[in-house]
Amino acid sequence: MVVTLIVLLSVTGFVMDLQGVAMSPLVGVVVADLGLSTMEITWAMNSLLIGGAIAVGLTSRLGDIGGHRRILIILTLCGLVGSLLTALAVNGMMLTVGRFLQGLAVATPLAWGMIRPRATASQFQLAASILSLVICIFTPISLVLGGVFLEFGYSWKGIFWILTAAYLAMLILAVISPETPVEHRANVKIDIVGAIGLGVWLTALLLSLSLFRAYGMTHPLTLSLFVGSIVVFAAWIAHQRGHVAPLMDFRNVDVPQMLGGYLGLVQTTICASSLYILLPSMLRAPVETGHGMGLSMLWASMPLMSMLPGAIFSPLLARKLVPIMGPRLPMVVFGFISTLSFVGLICLMDELWHAYLWVFVYGLGTGGCYAIGWTLVASSARPDNMGLVMSSMAITSKVFGALTVALVLMALDPGRGGATTEVYQMSYLAIGASCLVLFALAPIIMVPKWLRDIFTDSPVVLEK
Repeated sequence: MVVTLIVLLSVTGFVMDLQGVAMSPLVGVVVADLGLSTMEITWAMNSLLIGGAIAVGLTSRLGDIGGHRRILIILTLCGLVGSLLTALAVNGMMLTVGRFLQGLAVATPLAWGMIRPRATASQFQLAASILSLVICIFTPISLVLGGVFLEFGYSWKGIFWILTAAYLAMLILAVISPETPVEHRANVKIDIVGAIGLGVWLTALLLSLSLFRAYGMTHPLTLSLFVGSIVVFAAWIAHQRGHVAPLMDFRNVDVPQMLGGYLGLVQTTICASSLYILLPSMLRAPVETGHGMGLSMLWASMPLMSMLPGAIFSPLLARKLVPIMGPRLPMVVFGFISTLSFVGLICLMDELWHAYLWVFVYGLGTGGCYAIGWTLVASSARPDNMGLVMSSMAITSKVFGALTVALVLMALDPGRGGATTEVYQMSYLAIGASCLVLFALAPIIMVPKWLRDIFTDSPVVLEK
């Protein structure tokens, strides 16, 4: 049964990956096909983030309290309906609603919650390695898939028919999977105010970051959303600190280990959110710029595929090294490898094969840090708050991902023509520096020397 649950977890990772990135290269085609305005396509793209912001905290905690499987089935049905609506969309409203319903279907934290009570520590680490492997593999494939659709003139709606089939597979797996045992659920009432507050401040923050790249920070709407998110966040923190059973319940969680894992996951989000924009953009630029190679979208995206060998090998290697050496030293080593890839993108990018080389190195280093990050976070949670811990990671990644994309697009400033070589080099330098700090140096302090599985060491379920 654990095998079925690991497969379910992997499918949720594939779905989240595909619907999160595959549409990005197709924005121009969608706008032309449906006749959308700039505002309409902005809302259609942002509706996925909004749905996730509204749902992730509430649904994950509902799973911890009432059973992960039943909530997962409901969310899968939402995602299935959303995929069908988007695949059949004839206007911006159908597209926006469909993407919003897909955003509601934040399923990965719930799948983790179903695995936690049944898996051994070794099986749990295997699940973390497989999930990181699936995400590392399908992120570049999803981006290249968009390029294939553009290159060969296929309908962009094919992406959502693939997602429809994936949601059907997820639904079947969820139906045949066992529910979380009652003894491993949280015996508390749901913090409704905390859940609403989380959705409000997170939605406002993500929208402000998304509109920042379209209108700038001084635009009244952008500024109002950003300030509003800070005010609501402060009130939400005060509520959480005073509530007897807060939505974000981290009691008896190995918080230092969890935060160490967040380092690997957040920095991977920063790397991916920037590299997947910067490298294709650079390679598509005219040769006359000095850094461009005049490639089409498909061939400019193809170097991202070279991360696959490294991304496949490094999680497997990390799974072997962590029990022997602990998580700290492997993450530091993988972190330096990841940093090296961005140094290479700055110093040696004269030929196309150099891009393939450095992306391979990137996959080797970042894939290892990502796998270790998943293992640390997954091992730090109690069975009755597994969904909560994973949803907190998803929230953190969404915020840093949206901020990174906003900053990268601001640096490239595509509305004013192509960026200069110096812009790309400074961008790679900034990402490489963040890799050095968060992947290689911070883990020396924040990542524990040895992995502790809190469920194995202390299988106590808090009750209220």
